Amino acid sequence: MKLRYFLAIVLLGVFGVSFVTLANYVESTGKVKGKVKIYDKTKKYTRKGVRKAKVRLYKKNGKRVDSKKSKKSGRYKFKDVKKGRYFMRCSAKGYVNAKKPTRAKYKTGKFKVKGGKTTKKNCRLMKIQ
Repeated sequence: MKLRYFLAIVLLGVFGVSFVTLANYVESTGKVKGKVKIYDKTKKYTRKGVRKAKVRLYKKNGKRVDSKKSKKSGRYKFKDVKKGRYFMRCSAKGYVNAKKPTRAKYKTGKFKVKGGKTTKKNCRLMKIQ
């Protein structure tokens, strides 16, 4: 009988520590998702996304953290991003920065990633004419 209680307490302790560790991990990381959108001077922003655009995530100090390619719809997602301040750069072959057409890459402003939350950030590119 005592052995049964002992084993139950040990198992609860092991699983309890695992759940606490998992909860702490979830609270220390977040997600960043969005869409690389096509800008058209006549229509403003279109609903179409840029396929296979390079989306790079940087810490606020300029160190690259991760890199993804957008899907066919232009959507991308970064998972398990440590909470903190970041910015992104987006680029694609045949496109330029929609705000500054003399530049090939679009740079977002700095944004904050919070633990357990999803941050939405879009990029805007314009097709080279």
